[in-house]
Amino acid sequence: MIKKCELCGKEFNRSPAAIKRQKHHYCSKECAEKGRTTSSLVICENCGKEFKKEVNQLKKSNHHYCSKECYVCAQHHPVKVYCEICNKQFSKYYSILGNVDHHYCSKKCTGIGKTRIKFEQIKNKTINFLTVIEIEGKYGKDTTIKCICKCGKKCNVRLSLLIKGKIKSCGCNGFKNYREFFNSHTKRNENGCDKWTGSRNKKGYAQIEYKGKKELAHRVSWMINYGNIPPNMCICHHCDNPSCVRIDHIFLSSQAGNVLDMLKKQRQNSILLENDVKEIKLLIKNGKPTRQIAEDYNCSKSAIDHIKYKRTWKHI
Repeated sequence: MIKKCELCGKEFNRSPAAIKRQKHHYCSKECAEKGRTTSSLVICENCGKEFKKEVNQLKKSNHHYCSKECYVCAQHHPVKVYCEICNKQFSKYYSILGNVDHHYCSKKCTGIGKTRIKFEQIKNKTINFLTVIEIEGKYGKDTTIKCICKCGKKCNVRLSLLIKGKIKSCGCNGFKNYREFFNSHTKRNENGCDKWTGSRNKKGYAQIEYKGKKELAHRVSWMINYGNIPPNMCICHHCDNPSCVRIDHIFLSSQAGNVLDMLKKQRQNSILLENDVKEIKLLIKNGKPTRQIAEDYNCSKSAIDHIKYKRTWKHI
C-alpha cells in the first residue's frame, strides 16, 4: 500500500500489517528520527504561554499545557456557560466541556433536553405502524406524541414506550379493521373451526389486544359482529374448542347456561355426578359428618364442604 511520509511528504510502499501496527509512517530512518524529535510552537490553554511540543504528542491530544500546574488548573477551572433549555448561566468545569455536546443546569432541564433530542430524531419517521407527527404538551419524562397509524387513525402515545417498541400501533396492529386481522390469524381445520394461530393463555383460549386491553379472541369476535356483550353474560363455544373464533361456533349465554351446557356435554372434571350430589345434599341435611361422606364417595372433604356451603353445584 502507498503511504505518504509524515515529515517530507514522499510516497513509499508499506505493508498492510505495518500500517495497522504503527500510528506514524516515515519513508526512512532519518525522517523517523527527525519526526520523533521535531517540535513545534504551541500556546498553553491556561496561561497563554508559548512553548515547544513534539509532533507526536500534538496528535495524541487536542489540549496543550506548558506544565502540570497549568494542566491541573485548567481541569478544575470553572467556566460560565448557558443552559440550552432555560438560558440560565451556571459554572461548569473546563475538563467536562470538551466531552459533552449539550449543557444543562439541572436534572429537570437534562430530561427535557434528552426527550427533545429523541423526538427530533424520530420526527416525521415511521416506527412499526406509527408515523410521528408532533409533540403533545411539554417535554419531560412522560412526554406524549401525536401519531398516525397505518390504518389512518390518529392516536397519542408515550415517547419512551414508542422508542422501546412496546407500542407498535393504535391497537389495530397495522390492519384496516379487526376482521382483516382475524382473517390473517386464523386457520380452518377439519372440524370447520377457525383455529387461532396467535397467542393463547394457559387454558388454550385465544387472546388479543382490543382497545388497549387483553381480551379473549372469541369474545372480541362476538363484539365485532354483534356489539358489546351484556353484563353478567358470557360467550360459549358450540364446538368446545377454546382456540376457535368462528362466529357460527360461538353463542351468548348466562353463567348458569354455560354450566348446564358443560354438564350436558359431560365436560366437567369432577368425579361426582348430579345424582351423587343430590344424595350428598340429603345426607348433609340428615346430619351425617362430611368426612364420612367423602370416604363413601371417594373424594376429598373440601369437595363435600364446597357442596355444603353452595360454593359448587349451585344449580342443583
